[in-house]
Amino acid sequence: MRQRLVLVALLMVASCGGATPEQKLQDEAHKQVQFLLDDPGSAHFMDDPLKIFPDKGIICGEVNSTNGNEQYVYVRGRGAALESDAPNFLPANEKCIEAMQFRTSQIQAQSPLSLGSLDTSAGGRHQPRHKSRKRHAHR
Repeated sequence: MRQRLVLVALLMVASCGGATPEQKLQDEAHKQVQFLLDDPGSAHFMDDPLKIFPDKGIICGEVNSTNGNEQYVYVRGRGAALESDAPNFLPANEKCIEAMQFRTSQIQAQSPLSLGSLDTSAGGRHQPRHKSRKRHAHR
């Protein structure tokens, strides 16, 4: 019986250490954002997975709380900033924008379809397969 308890405890400890880099970054960010809120317990985070950049240590998200619904940015090593705190939010938001632009350029570079391969000879319009026939008036 004692061996089973030890085994269960070891499994629980091992599973706690398996958090992904995204999850670890989210946990850090949420703690920092909650610290800034008047009512930390009311925080409901609406994180978009496309705005989590673990390699850069940045999360751009939204939090709904008794303070209201507002955007936040968390930059590892610098902390969190809420949209309502413009002097701190704006520089942090620039980091978020840079991270999104970098990810977009990576996705575009990996995409097999490039804008240069699109046929725009018709100005983006569909060309009919057959020329339309003019109708002649019957006499």
